[in-house]
Amino acid sequence: MDLERIGIRAHYDPAIPSVTELLRFAGYFDGYPEDTTGFYRRRGHFVDQCCAIIAQGKHLTANTMAVGSEIREKPLTRNGENKEELWNDYIAAFENWMLRYGKVKFIAAQEYVQNPFEHYQGTYDLLVAIDGRETLIDIKTGSCPKSTALQTAGYVMCLNKRPLCRLGLELRDDQTFKEHPYRDFGDYDRFRLLARYYHAHGPKSEYR
Repeated sequence: MDLERIGIRAHYDPAIPSVTELLRFAGYFDGYPEDTTGFYRRRGHFVDQCCAIIAQGKHLTANTMAVGSEIREKPLTRNGENKEELWNDYIAAFENWMLRYGKVKFIAAQEYVQNPFEHYQGTYDLLVAIDGRETLIDIKTGSCPKSTALQTAGYVMCLNKRPLCRLGLELRDDQTFKEHPYRDFGDYDRFRLLARYYHAHGPKSEYR
């Protein structure tokens, strides 16, 4: 059954906070190192794009990886790592995850979504059906922080009125993966409170 994606938007609205802004304002990212060079953001963006292509049953080619090639050429190595080989290992980890389930039905990927009731927006990574269960996946090229449970809940609340399966997918540079399923329905209430707390005290709120 296709999802009733109530909050799909073509572009970000700069006046509305994002899912990550809500989490950051509530202190969920305190203690994490700041991505001053953009290394982690670029790596994540590249891997997310490649995973979306693979999930559709397509093969990565020179054309589909053009944006990746541009990113790879930039001097963003960290601690002497060969980033091109490292990033390919994350993609191989995703392919290994796909093989575990045999056939994963692609629904959508990297859509801008908005919750018109709690007034926030975001971009989720991947939406698929695994054994008929519609599942929203947040892909991580590092460990899955505890905030991923709330992050995925926030995205689901933009998609439809009924819960989806939620999964944090940790891809590792040794081509392995780890799944983090989130089944606590209380995450939706907790994220709703985060949004309302932000709109009561945050810097980008018009709903006080």
